[in-house]
Amino acid sequence: LTPQYTELFDQINRLPGGFAFLVHMRADMLAHIRENRQDTAARAMSDALMKKLETWIIGTLDLKRITWNSPAYTIEKLGQYESVHAVKSWLDVKRRLGNGRRCFGFFHRSVPMEPLVFVWVALTDSITSNVQSILREREPTSPHGEENAECAIFYSINSQLGLSGVDLGNFLIKRVVGVLRAELPNISTFCTLSPLPRFRAWLDQWLTPERLANPPTDMGIPVQAQRDLLSLVPAASTWTAALKHIINSRGWTSDQDNLGAMEPVVRALGAHYLVNVKRGNSSCAYDPVANFHLRNGACLHRLNWRGNASYSGLRQSLELMCNYNYVLDRIEDNNERYLSTMRSVPESCKDRKWLALGKQLAAATDRSFTVMSYNVLCQKLVKRTMFPYASKSSLKWKTRRPRLLDELSHIMPDIMCLQEVYTKNWGDTFNMWFKREGYEAQMFQSVYKSHGVSISWKKHRFQAIDQTCLRMDRTTEVCGESLTTDNIALIVALRFIGVGADGGEAPGVIVSNTHLYWKPSGCYERLQQQILLRRAIKQMHEKYPTFTVISCGDYNTTPDDAGYDLLVKPRPVKLNEVQLENLLPRTLTSNAESDDCSDDDGNDSAPAKPMSYSEVATTGTALETDESKSKRRKLEEEVRKAETTLQHDMERVGRLVDALQSEFPPMRSCYDTYADLDPSYRTEQWAGEPIYTNYSLWKGTLDYIFYSPAGLSTREVLSLPVEEQLKPGIPNDTFASDHVALVARFDLA
Repeated sequence: LTPQYTELFDQINRLPGGFAFLVHMRADMLAHIRENRQDTAARAMSDALMKKLETWIIGTLDLKRITWNSPAYTIEKLGQYESVHAVKSWLDVKRRLGNGRRCFGFFHRSVPMEPLVFVWVALTDSITSNVQSILREREPTSPHGEENAECAIFYSINSQLGLSGVDLGNFLIKRVVGVLRAELPNISTFCTLSPLPRFRAWLDQWLTPERLANPPTDMGIPVQAQRDLLSLVPAASTWTAALKHIINSRGWTSDQDNLGAMEPVVRALGAHYLVNVKRGNSSCAYDPVANFHLRNGACLHRLNWRGNASYSGLRQSLELMCNYNYVLDRIEDNNERYLSTMRSVPESCKDRKWLALGKQLAAATDRSFTVMSYNVLCQKLVKRTMFPYASKSSLKWKTRRPRLLDELSHIMPDIMCLQEVYTKNWGDTFNMWFKREGYEAQMFQSVYKSHGVSISWKKHRFQAIDQTCLRMDRTTEVCGESLTTDNIALIVALRFIGVGADGGEAPGVIVSNTHLYWKPSGCYERLQQQILLRRAIKQMHEKYPTFTVISCGDYNTTPDDAGYDLLVKPRPVKLNEVQLENLLPRTLTSNAESDDCSDDDGNDSAPAKPMSYSEVATTGTALETDESKSKRRKLEEEVRKAETTLQHDMERVGRLVDALQSEFPPMRSCYDTYADLDPSYRTEQWAGEPIYTNYSLWKGTLDYIFYSPAGLSTREVLSLPVEEQLKPGIPNDTFASDHVALVARFDLA
């Protein structure tokens, strides 16, 4: 059930100033919850409003640089919302906006004067270790001028209180990195100078009576440092007791002896806190700032003793600060590595690795993204006779469901295309999982089937701006013929969020997902469906001509089929005789298969044998019996009909082939060189593509991620499981479907 207040939120948002009102209202909600932690109803309302705000923000944010010449109202809000390093005066703000400094913010189009989130940046010669050197510096930290600065230091990120929980800082940093690289090419290092806001509170809890009496020996603290600490507090019997006494005493930071003895101890404890202390039973860093930057792909660079020598720095983190370095060519790998530590790796993914398609990869950027195509096997189609090798439990949904979700959770692609999504399981499993994991999703199914296809995308990376639901059934025609199949496709146009030049249109991608006709003899029908799909994609592309195209799905087409060659090979495509024969409509094949050549009419006597053509040619037709003549003429008529039908069918095939070649440029398959990357997947049947993506009683390649090479390149593909894990077939106790997931990482040009 949906609470009625969600409709109220929608109505308020439609009013002038409604969005800003709701942001401030949620800030009041959070303040109420902090004072009334047992109020679960208020917490549920706050969470519902947060999800609404996330939805409304998508595609409505503008990145702007804030300067001293910006409106006074905007500058005033910087001081009001600054929560890391308090703004003391207008002069303080002017210094932070001066030469060698930058401030960028995301603005909502309905509130153009008030930043939702903003970041302060200092341009320096090297990675800064002390925030006071930034806050008090009147001139550029770089003595050679900001145009020669080599480092950009992000030293404070703030958002409005009502947007707590809405992840905007990640996209802001990456957008600002792109802007600074374009403006100041000399900058090669993008780093933070960040607080450890919970370090002191954690340390107070860590110094338990047991540790005060028996200090741990595995903290990496040098023995001499422990002795130095004990020498400062003669009454203490352990270094932990001496530490507690010093940090609880006033003015200890003004004593040089204290500082010298405390530095190695606090550094070691800070490193332990950041690296080893986790949130609950998860693998997430306990420190919220550390978790934020590590999750975004940064790496822990350096701990800075006395990095923030202010009262708040002492109270929160014993003046300790940290640099997180955003190494541009490692952001994506760091992000995936950190996320993978947050959850156990499912057995189905343990041996799957990213394989680079180029010898030297350029640095990954916010223009890189991942795409998955996966036939998840509709539960209603699971029959024991189809998978006789599988255990009974491996075919049950209660067993398959957690394995599928674990696999999806581990890979977490930016765009996900699933086939054979059972309608029932869409409602009770997939759709809920997508929402929980930060995806927007669409599903479409045939009215004649219990399953369909879905496309989902990370809502912080993409905004859906258009979609087409394509029916490839009896209601549609192609090249003058009505289809006899019941298949569908879904096409979605996605625009990138936070990517592209300021003031210009953000780039986008058109993604299609389909599940083509399944019968092996249905090559003709699949060719019809391909034309319909390509035409629908072309129509979408004409509306968004700058968007690139990706086409995923279970094409039920092997790489040696004519349908594959017509999709990927340069024009004109030369098809061999076998391919052309396979393309003939099924009507001819079915007639041949149903021919009854027996002449048995129930009589015991042998039937009269008609004369052969050679006999007729030498003796003429005068010697033929009436029965023989009738059979000969019937046979001649059948041959003429067959030849006429064959000629007609060849013309039908020719129209489809010509349409596909003349109307659409070739695409490319992401896995078309996979056999070179993993020779164990090589086969003599075809070149390049893996030997199988389906591994059941029938084994072969049916699944693809096709893409338009114009404006797009494949960066990496995810390796396929080793065959030993799949034998004698899947699903099994490790793999939840009879297909394996294909995953590729793309780079926008």
